[in-house]
Amino acid sequence: MLFHKAIELFREYLILIQRSDKTLKCYMPHLRNFDHYLAGVYNRPLYLDEVKAEDLEKYLFNVLSEDKCSSAHRNNMIIAFKSLYSFTTAKDYSSENIGKKVKNIKVVTKERIYINEIEFEEIIKNINNATVKVALQTIFYTGLRISEITKLKLEDIDWQNAILYVRNGKGKKDRRIPINDKLQRILLDYLANYRVNIGTDNFFSCGTGRISTVRIGEVLKETVRSMGLEKNITPHILRHSFASNLLERGAELFHVQKLLGHERIKTTSIYLHTNPKELEKAVNQL
Repeated sequence: MLFHKAIELFREYLILIQRSDKTLKCYMPHLRNFDHYLAGVYNRPLYLDEVKAEDLEKYLFNVLSEDKCSSAHRNNMIIAFKSLYSFTTAKDYSSENIGKKVKNIKVVTKERIYINEIEFEEIIKNINNATVKVALQTIFYTGLRISEITKLKLEDIDWQNAILYVRNGKGKKDRRIPINDKLQRILLDYLANYRVNIGTDNFFSCGTGRISTVRIGEVLKETVRSMGLEKNITPHILRHSFASNLLERGAELFHVQKLLGHERIKTTSIYLHTNPKELEKAVNQL
């Protein structure tokens, strides 16, 4: 089977097993670019069993080199390659899983920035769009993903028990998130005075029916720029801030993992931060 044909069958399989659009958008460009590279090197399309682990290693060295691409980007290529050959081997399209011969690259992660509640309130004061403002407040106080915000329905909030339900979140999983008193007041005020009622059940509605993730991000970016802030504040940074602030206040990592909807606790652990003053205090005790 030709390599490019296997890629398309792999794409169809990922859709069949309901992998996220994010996974498809990550894997497919990587694999198609690699196929294009192979065709150029060998001056013809290659078959699955003609591809060698060394071909990928040369691709990583020559095309996705360390000076051009981040370790995360390069490692995503390896993951896509391994996943492809796990699929083709299981389907007997290829005789050997050469993905096993390729080692993953250690991803270098930078400590992520986050903001506290005082900084967040200063930003919120400068946002005039009521729907975007409340959507961002919901992210900051619940840790929802921006995609989950735009899909939130009126019936997803249990007002009596102060619970927000995320339906069919990342990984097709549901979760429930407690709503604090402050956010509950904000949401009730939004429903009573600001929500655009055009017959849709979307909680954050607008003239088109549902506010977009792009619009939320644009308003936040414009506001941060107008305030002259140096930090790159995005909706995902607000989700990150929710987790970081909880952990700083003594919440258990396991509980934060559940609130964020992370499958592995290792993913949640990136939200742990070390305060420079705490480090200085520790050193001075030596």
